Amino acid sequence: NALERELVAYSSAIGSGGGSFSNGTFGMFFFVKLKVEKGQLDLAVKWMRRALWQVQLSAERLKVGAQKLLKEIPDLKRSGSAMSRAVIKELLFDPVKTNHGACSALRQRAYLKELVARLESDPEEVLAEAREAREALFAPENMRVQISGDALAEAAAAGRRGGANNQGQGLFAGLAALFDLPPKCALPVTKDPAGSATVPDPVRPGASHTSQLWKVKPNSSDPGSPSLFCGKAAVLALSALENSILLRAAKGLVYGAKALPALDLAIEYLTALEGPFWVEIRGKGLSYGAGIYNAPEQGVVYFSLSRSVDPCAAFEAAKGIVASFASGARELDDVEFENAKSALASGILEREATKSAALAERYSHYFAERPEDANPRALDAALKVTKAEALAALQEYLMPLFQAETSTTSVAVPPAKLVDVASFFKAKLEAAGPKGGGAPNPEAAVQAIPEAELGAFFGVADGAGDDETDTELEEAGGGSQQGLALESAVAWAKGPGAVPLSLLAALGVIAVLAIRSRRAR
Repeated sequence: NALERELVAYSSAIGSGGGSFSNGTFGMFFFVKLKVEKGQLDLAVKWMRRALWQVQLSAERLKVGAQKLLKEIPDLKRSGSAMSRAVIKELLFDPVKTNHGACSALRQRAYLKELVARLESDPEEVLAEAREAREALFAPENMRVQISGDALAEAAAAGRRGGANNQGQGLFAGLAALFDLPPKCALPVTKDPAGSATVPDPVRPGASHTSQLWKVKPNSSDPGSPSLFCGKAAVLALSALENSILLRAAKGLVYGAKALPALDLAIEYLTALEGPFWVEIRGKGLSYGAGIYNAPEQGVVYFSLSRSVDPCAAFEAAKGIVASFASGARELDDVEFENAKSALASGILEREATKSAALAERYSHYFAERPEDANPRALDAALKVTKAEALAALQEYLMPLFQAETSTTSVAVPPAKLVDVASFFKAKLEAAGPKGGGAPNPEAAVQAIPEAELGAFFGVADGAGDDETDTELEEAGGGSQQGLALESAVAWAKGPGAVPLSLLAALGVIAVLAIRSRRAR
């Protein structure tokens, strides 16, 4: 079609790297990305305007979009990794004020089924709601635009097309056209040191980081106050699974934290190829994958097991490894420590290995509120980390990850293991004893969730007829993909438990226009 002929690439998602039912990093923003050939910024502007504001909504198109989204859900329900991620997000983050909860597949399924029914009975009301969602989501004053490429060449091309005498005025006119503003409107356009044109943002993106939207707000002045990480666990049974998936979360570090390089290095040491986790967990056949990662946008550090034949034994092995280093019973090897530094440095350099990666890093810096030289600084800081600093970070941030009273857990298991795994985590919490801010008791804190009751965990009905409906949707035809991104955004914005429209309007949208050089093919 014309969209694919004129654009090099295009995508849209809730958060950077998000999917239909999972928001990516910076998930309180909706990202739209277009890539065009050099000198063709006008094409990006044209298609951005068409996609965001000029698509004519119809009951038929919304119904097709809703049915296509519903068609994706059966596979997600059978996926241990997808469900365990959805459950841990439900435990950690506010399901009303954050998109982690609003994007949940089971929560959206209830809404989408209702939407399809309403499109049959009262299509005009649904269309009015969809238009309201679009107006709130794509309000020009809430958008931030980044253009990456040869800005001067684009300005010259825009000037030639518009007959502008001033190159900057020509580029400005193109951006003004995107927002449907008068060419001389006071929309400030500036250039950063690398030459990218940006529209300055009066609102701090950091205010919308997920780390600000935990379900329970920390109170450092009151040690007895409720804690987000207090031993809660959810063990869910999925009949499609042969092995288990585990996610465990504890308080981590946010962007700019002083100890972040030391924590990253400690994680790299533990999870390196042929490192402690590899040898003592995967090497012993306890789990195919075992890892730790810190999510700075969330302020959470995670431990994960994938395809584990025995999640309890694998968890105990990982805990033993971390505890042995934390207690001093085991020392960091000099050679392996330097290898971990090299691997961490290589990963930092890989972030900008290509033009596309460099673009992604640029707007990541913006949303993370990091300086433009954040990666060189991170590289320098990583190389300066000492073994003592890495061990201190391990003790402060990784040990709580393996202590029942300072962590939160989600596990997806085969039905036959549901009772045993739930009992294992209850026993761990009982052994920890009562703590300030902890859950009332292990029986209440650790939930064993049969597959038929998974919907109730998310606060939605999960009736017996759902599997039949899902099968019918899987077999049903889909229709065109065109316009689906907008329909997904409407479902996200208006769904039960979703972010209120007023909050959406306050947070805004990011639109990225990437200009590809012809020589970059």
